[in-house]
Amino acid sequence: MNREIADIDQNVVPKLKEQRGSRVERYLDFFDVLTEERAALEKLYNPLRDALSRGGETDKKLTFVSKIAFNATKHAAAAMELLDTRKRKCPYGDKEELEVAIKKSMMKIENFGYTREKTREVILDLRSSFLRDAEGKDISFADQLRKEKTEEDFNNWFFDLGNFSVSYSIKFDDKDLQLLSPGQKGIVLLLVYLEVDQEDSRPLIIDQPEDNLDSLSVYASLIEYFRKRKKTRQIIIITHNPNLVVNTDAEQIVIADFDGIRHPHIQYKSGALEDTAGTDQEPSIREGVCRVLEGGREAFLRREQKYAIGAP
Repeated sequence: MNREIADIDQNVVPKLKEQRGSRVERYLDFFDVLTEERAALEKLYNPLRDALSRGGETDKKLTFVSKIAFNATKHAAAAMELLDTRKRKCPYGDKEELEVAIKKSMMKIENFGYTREKTREVILDLRSSFLRDAEGKDISFADQLRKEKTEEDFNNWFFDLGNFSVSYSIKFDDKDLQLLSPGQKGIVLLLVYLEVDQEDSRPLIIDQPEDNLDSLSVYASLIEYFRKRKKTRQIIIITHNPNLVVNTDAEQIVIADFDGIRHPHIQYKSGALEDTAGTDQEPSIREGVCRVLEGGREAFLRREQKYAIGAP
C-alpha cells in the first residue's frame, strides 16, 4: 500500500497535473481557431465593406460585425446537472448566478481581444472560483458536486466547446438587424443586393419599398440611392409614396387605373411628370399622379416647389 501511495504521489499526480495543464492549452488553441475563422469571415466581406465605404451616407450606415459568441445560458444549465446547489458550500446558488459569472468572464476575454495569456488567466480564475465558498474559504469539488459526479465530469463540462460559435451580423445605423423594423430590413436587403450586383445592368423591379417606413426614412434612405443607381440600370418602382415619385426624378410614370364596377378592366397611362396637358375625361400625367398619391395635388405641388422639380 505504501508503494502504491508513493507511485501515486511520484508518478500519477504529476502526470495528471501535466495532462490537465495540457487540456487548458488545447482549450486556448480553440480560441485561436475561432479568431482565425472570424478573420476569414472579415476577409470574405471586405469587398462589400469597401464598396459601401465608397458610397453615400446611406451606404455608410450599413456595417458588418463578426464576433465570437458563447451560449452562457445553455452552458450554465448543463452545470446544474453536476452541482448540488443545496449544499451550503456550493459557490453558485442557482443557474442565473452562474450564468452571470460566465458572461462576465467571456466579456473579459472578448475585451482582451482573445489574447492567449489573458484568456488563460480569466479561464483559470473562473475555474478557481468553484474552489472558494461564499466566505472565501477553500473547498473541494466533492463539497459541491452531486454524489455520483466527479471532478472529471466537472472538467468535461467546464472545457466543453459545443456552445461556442462565430456569428456575423449586420448593423444599420448602429442598430442590430434583429432590432430593425420590417421596412428597415428591406432597405438593408436592397442596399446589399445593389452593392453586390454593381456590374449588373438588368432592370430591377421593386414593389413598394416604402412599406413600414415613414416619409423621413424613405427620403433619407432610398431617394439618394435610386438617383445614383438609375444611371447604370433601369429601376422600376411600384409605389404610392409621393417622395419616391417626385424626388427620384422619375423619367417615366405609369399610372394604373382599375375599374371593377361594371366591366372590370385595368387601364394604363404613361408619360413624364412634366405632362400637364389634359382634360376632365383624359387627365394629364401630372393630374393622374396627384389623384393616386397620398396628399393629392396640394402635397405634390409643395414637394415640387421645395425640390424645384418639374414644370411650373
